[in-house]
Amino acid sequence: MLAVIAFVLLKQPDTKSFILITITGAAMLFVSGVPLKYLLGITFGIIFLLGAVVYVTPYLQERVKTFINPAQDSQGSSYQIEQSLIALGSGGVFGRGFGQSVQKFWLSPGTARGLAFCCFG
Repeated sequence: MLAVIAFVLLKQPDTKSFILITITGAAMLFVSGVPLKYLLGITFGIIFLLGAVVYVTPYLQERVKTFINPAQDSQGSSYQIEQSLIALGSGGVFGRGFGQSVQKFWLSPGTARGLAFCCFG
């Protein structure tokens, strides 16, 4: 049943939910007592499948390229990452203090959408 849900999620650009469902399914198999050699086979199969999906999906290719080299497109796909790194770097070792981030006001677009670490870090 989880495989059907995972397949449907693969058709959407929501990769976080797909990964969560896949990890949940693997944890359920582990807890239920499936032998480790089968789990390793399933794991390698999933890794191969994810590699194939990334290879044929331009959206995921862009995300992987941005993860590997965030500086490749600092005004496009990796803009948010660059701004969060600037925000973390400007705080120094001890930071600016809780809620005193300067980057969140002008340049960091993701403070309300999941990149709150650059404000609190």
